[in-house]
Amino acid sequence: MKPNALSYYHINRVCSTWGNFHLKTFDGDFIQLPSTCNYVLTADCKNSYEDFNIQIRRQIVNSTATITEVTMKLEGCVVELTKTSVVINGKEVSLPSIVSGVSIEKVLSSLTIKSKLGIRVLWNMDDSIDIELIEKYKGLTCGLCGDFNGVQGNEFTQNGAQLSVASYGDRFKLNGPTEVCREESFPAASSECGDEAFCTELFNSPVFSDCANRVDTAAFAQACLADTCQCPQNDSCFCQTASEFSRQCVHAGGLPGQWRTTYCRKAFLHFT
Repeated sequence: MKPNALSYYHINRVCSTWGNFHLKTFDGDFIQLPSTCNYVLTADCKNSYEDFNIQIRRQIVNSTATITEVTMKLEGCVVELTKTSVVINGKEVSLPSIVSGVSIEKVLSSLTIKSKLGIRVLWNMDDSIDIELIEKYKGLTCGLCGDFNGVQGNEFTQNGAQLSVASYGDRFKLNGPTEVCREESFPAASSECGDEAFCTELFNSPVFSDCANRVDTAAFAQACLADTCQCPQNDSCFCQTASEFSRQCVHAGGLPGQWRTTYCRKAFLHFT
């Protein structure tokens, strides 16, 4: 089910990537790019001066994908985030911190970064990062998050030809000259290897009833299907997708129920 108009306005200013290499662009396309390379998530590409550039790096830790580094150029500041440090313009800082219009604070287990430019970044210091932009940048961005023009799918064509997800990702890959990326090989999501009924049940369950008209439930059910296909012995993949769904529901003004104790525990029993 597609989001209602008000929720669509909120959700389609947000790009997010999470869990098992999933990504939702600003315009609402869902892709899966299984790679540990360094990528530009989003950047200001069409102005004479680049207001912002946000990059992430993933690694596989204990057989699970995690975001290990976030690098941002905001208002002339270079912000480098890891799970153990926050560095601004080459100097480690304590939190909360405000430098040149960029504020960084830690709330529970997440970092929130806000810029006077109208950019908000939320990193859970694990697998998920959400980026929200103001309308000023509509149609002016590039990176994995897309061009933010409100049109789905146009980023995945070039000279009239359809781009594969891997080819699309290659356009925004940034790696050092001696660096070797790790490309993961996953089976395609299908009902033959995953549990389609379980995923459909989850995102249409009563605990998420307030999310039904706010978030694209079908797209998240498909991401869940990929999780149950590609890591059938590890329920953390599925739970990360459910967690992202819950975050986006809250961002769109919804109120999810207590899904973790019901479904993550159920998933653990179901897939082991």
